[in-house]
Amino acid sequence: MILPRPSRIGLGNYGVTTREPQTAPATACRQCKNELVDKGKFCDGCGTATTTLVSDWETLQHYCGRCGSVLRGSKKYCSYCGDASPLSGQKKVKHDHWIFQAAEDPKIQIGAVLLLVLLASLPLFLPVRYGLTLTPPFFLIYDDGTPQVAARSTAPLATASWSARSIISAEDLVGENAIASVSGVARDASGAYFLADTTRHAIFRISLEGVRELIAGGGEPGFSGDGGAAVDATLNAPLGLAADADGNLYVADTGNGRIRVIDAAGIIRTIAGCGPDCGARNTVQAAALAIGMRPAELTFVGSNLLVTQQQCADCNTEPAVWVLQPEL
Repeated sequence: MILPRPSRIGLGNYGVTTREPQTAPATACRQCKNELVDKGKFCDGCGTATTTLVSDWETLQHYCGRCGSVLRGSKKYCSYCGDASPLSGQKKVKHDHWIFQAAEDPKIQIGAVLLLVLLASLPLFLPVRYGLTLTPPFFLIYDDGTPQVAARSTAPLATASWSARSIISAEDLVGENAIASVSGVARDASGAYFLADTTRHAIFRISLEGVRELIAGGGEPGFSGDGGAAVDATLNAPLGLAADADGNLYVADTGNGRIRVIDAAGIIRTIAGCGPDCGARNTVQAAALAIGMRPAELTFVGSNLLVTQQQCADCNTEPAVWVLQPEL
């Protein structure tokens, strides 16, 4: 017969007492309540940094209970997430949403104020007006009195609905310097329109306010005025027009076989062509002033000016497209 083991063995007045070994109370993870074993820095169940066993006694370092970053020395708050150190006795720091944090940033506040000032001063520098909307891109640009969306729609333009209006009024067709015909049109950076009148051998400018002005030629056809004011020069059946960003207007002086330019100061000069019946017609590389041409349409592609040749029964011209390149 086996007797149970006594917990106390009496030896007279000198008894020896034996006790069952006691197990240290386990510590539970604050996140998932999983039992933390030994001095683990992170919970085996969920990976959360432990807050009760915060010390690594071999290196004398502490770890943040929120992000697990090393807390150097006796810092009360984590330098990464701002959470209070478990040893500080402070309450957990409340972390605001990033939008509210950004709104409190002085640099972002200054940037927002500067953007509003820029939008408010836009009409002082550009001949445009704008209005705010509730749909992207959140503002409209008004130019020439016609509302235009600042960012074009991704829908194909060929399938869109189109509207039409004329920049020539009834007053432009009567009186002194009236427009007789329109063969070419261009628009400069300020928004003004230029019209080539082949019948009157003239170039007109129509401002944003609709004011018409004769800027070159007019009257009888001829070739004169290079180096002087364009309004005193003579043209011969001008066709195509093109404008650049510097305020220069390029004119296909077709009857004179030349490309002429009117600069921002109103001075006219010839940049290409030597007349309708002179020079080479199919030269690959040649000086522009030595080319015989009858220019028709003008189009800028980058800094190059493309010129098409006028086709007619009695002109004796071959099809051609000239590429004029500035020699800077």
